[in-house]
Amino acid sequence: MTRTLSPRAENALLLILSAAELLTILTLASPIELGWHTATVAALLLRRRWPVPVLLATLPTAFTGYLLIAPMVALYQVARDIRSPRTVGACALLIFLSGLTPWWPGPDEPLSYQDGLFGVLSAALLSGGPMAVGRLVRTRAELSAHLIELARTRGRERQLLTEQAAARERARLAREMHDSVSHHVSLISVQAGAWEATAPDPHTREAAATIRELGVRTLEELRSLVGVLRSAPERPGLADLAALVETSGLAVRYDRSALPDRAWPEPLEQAAFRIVQEALTNVRKYAPGAETEVRLTAQDETLVVEIRNGRPASPTTAPGPGLPTGGHGLLGLQERVELLGGQAQAGPTPEGGFRVHATLPG
Repeated sequence: MTRTLSPRAENALLLILSAAELLTILTLASPIELGWHTATVAALLLRRRWPVPVLLATLPTAFTGYLLIAPMVALYQVARDIRSPRTVGACALLIFLSGLTPWWPGPDEPLSYQDGLFGVLSAALLSGGPMAVGRLVRTRAELSAHLIELARTRGRERQLLTEQAAARERARLAREMHDSVSHHVSLISVQAGAWEATAPDPHTREAAATIRELGVRTLEELRSLVGVLRSAPERPGLADLAALVETSGLAVRYDRSALPDRAWPEPLEQAAFRIVQEALTNVRKYAPGAETEVRLTAQDETLVVEIRNGRPASPTTAPGPGLPTGGHGLLGLQERVELLGGQAQAGPTPEGGFRVHATLPG
């Protein structure tokens, strides 16, 4: 990695070199020239804001031939900061002509070949060197910017390809789930309906009706899941919690009054949304009608999510032997929270309800 000096360090180094150069001309320049040269060196501190005016201010020093650092630094700044090649070329030409002036003979002096050649070479170095270095630095900066943008573009392309592959995989899973699982669940529902219509025992008819109702609900949830798999992945956050609570079909009190109005990291907001979603789903399954509270608070830079529900309004039947129950919802949420460096707890309350508590460090 290439290290560059800070603007303050550059200015300090420039002032030191210019002061040393001024010391060498104390016996050669008049007081007026020394004052003008000192002002020119001070003007270099403004070269980043006004590169062309500062360069014009250094031209008298180039005419005298005493100072070389000031015009060279000014031309370098113009070549680095100005985009127009014509402007840079015109400034370099001015420095070149100014650099020729000290070598131009007086009225009564002949122009020798050696002096003329040396003057041209000196003026060319005075103008061409800083201009070349400045344009090189500018080109390098532009190339670096293009490379960074190219890397970002490639990253976006890779992300797009990944999303397309994921979309194809979701569509494949949706087809397989629809073709296999929904077929078997539909058969179960139909058989349970026939059993309910023909069974002579009331308890048997009640059990068959329960199986049929569970099959219908399973089909509805399966259709919803297939729709999610076929659609693009959503990234809900805290702003979507109000709508989630409103459409949950539960008696939920949503409180985020103690949560500061600030932007939280996207993974953290997604995790908070999924925690609330899973908790409300469990309330709907195992404690229908129970009063539920969703509370969001903050402790320093940590987001705290708490979902608490009371006793169910009506007794529920736990899944019996042979009926599938995943049990992966809360476990998956706990793993998601731990990946973010947080902690999650879930368990029954003394009042007979259930509580989910998660801390998500921001």
